[in-house]
Amino acid sequence: EMPPADHIFLIFGSPGVGKTSILEQLAGRLAAHQNTVVKGFIVKRVKVTHKLHGPAGWDIHSLRGEYVPFARRYETPGLPRVGDMTVDVPSFEKLALPNMEFSEDSTLKTVYLIDGIAEMELQSANFVNALHELFSRQQIVVASVRTPHNYAFRQIVDRLQEYDGVCTFHITLADKRKMADHLYDCISVHLDESEKERRRKSSASVYSVGHPRHHVPLDTDALIALEDAQYEATYVPEAPHVPTLSMKLTGTYREGEGLRATIFVDGIQHASKPREAHLEWFRGERMQHPLLHLTNKNHHFLHDDDIGHVIVAQLQLLSDNGTFIGAPVTAYTPCIKRGIPKVQNLELYGNCKVGERLAVFFDGHDGAVATRW
Repeated sequence: EMPPADHIFLIFGSPGVGKTSILEQLAGRLAAHQNTVVKGFIVKRVKVTHKLHGPAGWDIHSLRGEYVPFARRYETPGLPRVGDMTVDVPSFEKLALPNMEFSEDSTLKTVYLIDGIAEMELQSANFVNALHELFSRQQIVVASVRTPHNYAFRQIVDRLQEYDGVCTFHITLADKRKMADHLYDCISVHLDESEKERRRKSSASVYSVGHPRHHVPLDTDALIALEDAQYEATYVPEAPHVPTLSMKLTGTYREGEGLRATIFVDGIQHASKPREAHLEWFRGERMQHPLLHLTNKNHHFLHDDDIGHVIVAQLQLLSDNGTFIGAPVTAYTPCIKRGIPKVQNLELYGNCKVGERLAVFFDGHDGAVATRW
């Protein structure tokens, strides 16, 4: 049982684990709740066909359907960069901050869904101040947090966790389906009167015990205890959900070019390898030559040793104790051929400043994607 005092819920997880999906499901359920207003925003990846090096960018969407570009791979002077992404802080603040404003209407309960708290969002000092404002006003907040991996990011997250009423969840792929239901139950404690009180009122008006000479009302506390005992006696715990894995290899199957293992969990494509999945590469259709230096890497750049062989990627799910779950999933390439692809498009990419790096991208003619060369 979640204590009623907990009203700020932080969902920690690595990229691709399903934090955004959980908030989208939660927004749909809360929207149907009476006397409740749902505010906030969702960050979605910009989908691009034939990508080899991750997403082309990210957009920020309000829960009312508005959206603006948030981050892109190309460089824009005057805007900060996080990794290979340029963050459009003014556009982000224009959409995010109004959806985090405190509501003074005491007749409505407001739930704030924030997706998410990560390095790109924290480039906005106004966004950080708005988070502290919501947390200090004892508002109901559900926020996704990318697992911190640098000191400045961890400091901000640690300060947010110091507020009263903060509850944290560290989720995995197996938790995704049940997490939205659990969060909804936790939030409902603040939106409705207690479950016991509702059952007491309904029981008092319906149940009584007949006696030949008079009627004696049944004590509602005893009735609730009886219902709980009957429920526990017949309760069958739900079997843990084992995600369905699938995978395909994309890229150009010729020496000197790149392959990528594209992973799908329950039919949803992941931008990176999920933390709970173990990925191995092999040379040879019978998987007799493991490529040990590629374990758990999404990419394999082909070499002379690969010519004349089939490249195999094998994926399997890991449990918390390190054992494998379910059957492995494999994906094969055709036999690797030697050859230089016909270049159709050539582009220089990077920061045009002294001391910074340029990369060359090209498009091949046989379904090749933009590839580092």
